[in-house]
Amino acid sequence: MRRQLLILSMIIYILSLSIVYHHYGIFIFLLIGTLFLFRESQVPIVFIILIVALILLSCFFRTSLNEGEHTYEGRVVSRSIFQEDKYYLNINNDVRNVIIDYPPIDLKDGDYIKVTGKLERINTESSLNKFNYGLYLAGKNFFYELSIDEIIEHESKQPTLRFVILGKLYNHIKNKFGAEGDLVFTILFGIKEILDSETKQIFNAFGLSHLLVVSGLHVSIIANSFEKVLSRLKIYYAIRKSFVFILLGMIAFLAGFHISIMRAFGQKLLKELSIITNNAYDSMSAIAVLNIVFLIYNPYYCSYISYQLSFLAAFALAQEDDILHVYRVYLGILPIILTINSQVNILTIPFNIIMISIMGWLLPITGLSAIVPFKIALLDGGIRYIYGLIIEMLRYISKIEFLSVDLFYCSSLIVLSYYFLFFIYFLIKENESLYLKVQSYRPYIIALSLCFIIILNNMYQDVMEDTIFFFDVGNGDSALINYRNSKILIDTGSKRDVNEYLEYLGIEQLNAVLISHNHMDHYGGLRYFEDIEIGHLFLNDDSILKNMDLLYNHIEAIYTGDELKFGQIYLEVFNPTIEGMKSKDLNDTSHVIKMSIDGVTILFTGDITKYIEKDSMISEIDILKVPHHGSKDSSTDDFLRDLNPTLSIVSVGRNNPYGHPHSEAMDRLERYSELVLTTKESGTIMIKIVNENTIKFKFF
Repeated sequence: MRRQLLILSMIIYILSLSIVYHHYGIFIFLLIGTLFLFRESQVPIVFIILIVALILLSCFFRTSLNEGEHTYEGRVVSRSIFQEDKYYLNINNDVRNVIIDYPPIDLKDGDYIKVTGKLERINTESSLNKFNYGLYLAGKNFFYELSIDEIIEHESKQPTLRFVILGKLYNHIKNKFGAEGDLVFTILFGIKEILDSETKQIFNAFGLSHLLVVSGLHVSIIANSFEKVLSRLKIYYAIRKSFVFILLGMIAFLAGFHISIMRAFGQKLLKELSIITNNAYDSMSAIAVLNIVFLIYNPYYCSYISYQLSFLAAFALAQEDDILHVYRVYLGILPIILTINSQVNILTIPFNIIMISIMGWLLPITGLSAIVPFKIALLDGGIRYIYGLIIEMLRYISKIEFLSVDLFYCSSLIVLSYYFLFFIYFLIKENESLYLKVQSYRPYIIALSLCFIIILNNMYQDVMEDTIFFFDVGNGDSALINYRNSKILIDTGSKRDVNEYLEYLGIEQLNAVLISHNHMDHYGGLRYFEDIEIGHLFLNDDSILKNMDLLYNHIEAIYTGDELKFGQIYLEVFNPTIEGMKSKDLNDTSHVIKMSIDGVTILFTGDITKYIEKDSMISEIDILKVPHHGSKDSSTDDFLRDLNPTLSIVSVGRNNPYGHPHSEAMDRLERYSELVLTTKESGTIMIKIVNENTIKFKFF
C-alpha cells in the first residue's frame, strides 16, 4: 500500500505540473494511464478522480477573478515587514489576494482603501529563464496585480497582528543582540530581507540557506526541546502536546506559514495521530499524503522551489536515520540547488553536519533568550558572540577560492532525468527481492546514470552555444547574440528579466551592451546589472545611468557610419546621425544596427518610425527585429520591400496598452516575410545559425 501511495503522490505532482505549465495533452494522457494503472490496486479509482477534480477546482477558483477596470475595496497588507513599498490587497476578506502595483499614495499595513483600477492576471507561462516570477508569486497565492487609477476612499487603521508582533520582536531582539540581531531574527522567523546581501551570499555559498528559513529542522529542534522541558516538569501528555502544537502554530503564523514549516507541522501532526489511533507511523506515507493535500490546496506549489526543496529533503531523510542523513539530503536536493547557483563549496556537507549539531542546542537557547523581556548580560552576550563567530568563520573560509567549484547548470531536462532515475531506484529498493538482485551491479548502475546525465548536460550546452536570443521581456526589447566567444546584448527590457536570463545561461561577462534609445522599456533592465561585467557600453545619452552601479570598461556614443567588430560579429550603424539626436521624437533617435554573422544578416531597429525607415538605404536581410513593437506607423511597405526579410520578430507583451502589434503592421509583415513571430505568442525565441543558408529556432 505504501508503494502505491508514493507512486500516486508522484503522479499527482506531475499532473499538477502539467496543469500549471498548460500541457493539457500530457495531463489527459497521464490521467488515463493512471486510472488504468490503479484499476486493480488498493487505491480506489473514485479517490483518484476526486483528488484530480479538487485540484482542477482549486486552479479555477484561484484564477477566477474578473480582470479589467473595476472598483475594489479591502484591507492593505504588507508583503514585506521591513520594505514599505510591497503590499497586497485583501479584497472584502476573500482568501484570494491581489498585489498592488506601484500605489499612487503612501500606504501602510492595515489601511482600508476603496479604489478604481485595472486588475490583470500575472503571467505564469514558462520562459527561458530559470526563475519564473509569475509562478513564484502563484506559489505564494498571488495570481493578480492591481494597477490603481484613483483612490476613492483611504482610511488609516491599525496594522495587522503579525505586522505589530514582528515589529516589536525585532526591536526587542536588536536591543538584546545588537549587530547580530538581524541574523538571530532571521533564523527565528525566516524573514531574510533584513539581512545584508553579503551574509545571505555566505550562507548560500555553504548550502546553509535553509537555516535562514523556518524549516522542518527548526520545527524538530524547537518541538523536541520544548517537549523535553515539559516532560521533565511532569506535565501530562495531552497538555504537553497541546502546548507544543500551540507553540508551533504561533511560529508558523509569525513565519508567514512558510511551506517548510507547514510540511514539518503536518508530519508531526500525522505522527501524533498515528500514536493516538495505535497505528504504525510511516514517514514516507506521511510525506505522500501531505504532498497530495498541499497540491489540492494550491496546485501551483508544485513549481515553487521552496516546496520542491522541502519535500525532497524530507523524502531523503525518511530513507534511513543514520550519520549520513545530511549527505543524502544534499544529494536529494543538489539538482534543484544547481538551477539556482552552479557554484558549490566542497565544505558544504561537513559544514551542514557541524551547523545542524550546533543549532540543536543553540536554537532553543536563542529562542528562550529572545522571549525573556529583560536583558541577561552573560547569556545574551554569549549568544551574540557565537553568532558573530559563525559569520566571521564563514566569511573567512568563503574567501578561499579553491574551495569553490563550478559545476554545471542543471536544465529542466537534467533535473527531470535525475529524479526519474532516483525514483526508479526507490521503487527497486521497495521490492526487496529485486533490490538484492541488483545490489552487485550498483557501482555500474551509478556510473551509467552519471554518464547519462553528463551526456544530457553536454547536449544541452551545445544547443545553447552559437545562438541568438530574442528575449520575452513583455512590453520591451532585448536580444542577446551569443556566438563563439562573443556576447553582445542589444537593449535590456525594463525589468529584472534579462538579468535572470543571463544568469540562466551562465553569462557573467558581456563584450558589449548596446542601448538603442532612452525609453525605459529598452534600458530599464540595466538597473539590475550590478554583477555583470560589461566590456563596451554603447549609448548616446548617459543620463540614463543616473543611480546605476554598473561594471563597464568603456562607454561611448555611436552614430551613422560607425562600424564595430567583436570576433566574427560585424555591426554597421545606420541611425542616428549626430543631427538626428535633436529629434523631438525619441523613437527616431533609436540605433539601427545591421549585424552580420557567418553570412547571416540581422537588422535591429529599436523604435524607429516611418520617417527614419524611408531613409534607411538597407536591403536584403535575413532576420528583422521589427521596429517599435509592430506599431501602425512603422514597418512600411517600401521599407519591408527593400529588406525582404526571411524572418521577422516582433518583441511585444501580452495586453499591450498601445495595441501593439497593430493589425495593419502585421498584415504588411506577413506580405513581405516568409515567417513572422511575436514574443507574446512564442515567448523567448532562440535562433541557432547552422550555416548561411540554414537557421533553426526554438521557443521558450
